Amino acid sequence: MYLGRLVLKARENEGKSSINLTELISPRHFNYVVQCVKELCGEIVPSNTINRPEFNIPSLALKLGHSIKKCVNILRGMDIKAGLLLRDKEHKAFGKLIDMEWSLRISSQACSTLNTRKMNSPNILPLTEDLIKLMKYQSKKIKELSLTLKKLF
Repeated sequence: MYLGRLVLKARENEGKSSINLTELISPRHFNYVVQCVKELCGEIVPSNTINRPEFNIPSLALKLGHSIKKCVNILRGMDIKAGLLLRDKEHKAFGKLIDMEWSLRISSQACSTLNTRKMNSPNILPLTEDLIKLMKYQSKKIKELSLTLKKLF
């Protein structure tokens, strides 16, 4: 599902309707994949240099990273089974790029965005009236259950 969005974004940017995920998972397309993920997740580049870029959809960026890693491993397994060692080498190189650069270029921004949003979200406390209703309900239930226990013993 997430990878489908990535492929659609790549097709939209390239103007090619034939590009697929296996073509994208190539070292020569790594920067393009990063660019597509940033566009897909809505990268917000701040006007000042103090703040780091954020994403509108940071969880999508993290999920895409995990899914791409899984696809790389699946493709490598298929390559090894088929005896395509050159393609396996290419997919291995893409996996290394993911390991070396993905966290710097995507994951750290996404995690930072999630942490900032979590810290800036207000803690909503219950209303006093709701607490009073809860207290009355609990008191009533305690009395009812106490009477039931007394009847049993």
